[in-house]
This record gives sequence, C-alpha cells and structure tokens, in this order.
Amino acid sequence: MLLECSVATEYVDAVLLDERESLEDPVIYQFMQHYYPKLGGSGSAAGGSGAGAAEAVLEEVNSLAARAPLRSLLAPLRALTLLAARAPLSPARARELQRATRALRARLQHATEEESSEPESGCVGGPSTTATRGGSGSGSSGDEASEPAEPDSEPDEAAPRVTWLPHLAHALDALDALVPATATAPTEP
Repeated sequence: MLLECSVATEYVDAVLLDERESLEDPVIYQFMQHYYPKLGGSGSAAGGSGAGAAEAVLEEVNSLAARAPLRSLLAPLRALTLLAARAPLSPARARELQRATRALRARLQHATEEESSEPESGCVGGPSTTATRGGSGSGSSGDEASEPAEPDSEPDEAAPRVTWLPHLAHALDALDALVPATATAPTEP
C-alpha cells in the first residue's frame, strides 16, 4: 500500500530534495534505505530524475567538502548515497565523488584525532580555565556561579559530536562502494 501512495512518494521527494537534514535522524534514514529503492515511477527524485538529483547533491557536497563543518555533511552524504545507489553516476561524476570522499576522509581523520585528544586537554585545561575565569571575574557571586556551569556543559555538548563521526564514516564507505571500478582506474597511477 505504501508503495502505491502518492503522499509517501512526495514525502520521499521532499526528504531527498528539500529536507535532507531529516536524514540525520536514524529512523528516517532507515526508512529511506528500505523504502526508496522500492519506489518506481518517473518525474521525481524517486523516479526518472534521480540521476539529476544525485548530480545536484554531488555538486553540493563538492562545494562544501573543503570548508563546511563535517557535521553539516552527514545529511547530503546520506542523500547522495540513496540517490546514487538507484541512479548510478557517470564515470566523470564518479571520479568527482571519489575526490570529494578522499578529501572528506582526510578531514574526518583529522577530526577523529582532535576528538580523541580533546578530552585529555579538556580535562587538564577545563578546570584551570574555569578557575581562572572565576578568579578574574570578581564581581557578583551569582555571575561567577553561572560561569563554571558553562564549561562543565561543554563536554556534554561535545559528546554528541563524537557519535556522528562514525555515521559520517559509514556514509563515506557507502559512497565508496558505489563508485564504479572504471572511476578508480584512471585516477590511480
């Protein structure tokens, strides 16, 4: 029934074309992984223009790969994985994708190294920074009491960042699996 429902197809199109950020939600992404490959038809991202949508998302990823925060790339990478699995990229576009994934892997490796070294420096530097801030801000005691709470909340905010790194790596692995062998041959000597 769901495959025949036009509202479900419109939802899939909306997610892939306009609301890619929702692909960061694991439940929505799992639904899309299961449902999107089964869709048929044409005239939508779910149908005939999937290759065009994949190329548009690839352009977005290429433009953001070097400068955008890594976390912001998870949704476009997942969308590209879904689209390219259904409508394979041309060899030239596959080479572009391969270059983008290599650049992103290098950035991801750097981010992973920073994340693994951050808790060590954060544990040593966090309390001393907090004490320095509290000592230098001799004012009302209400303001000082609220300042130490902010640095203590920073490690909690950093923890979710660590959880998306494996998802980003998995998206890159999935994209690498989609790159045809013809795209890898000319670029490697």
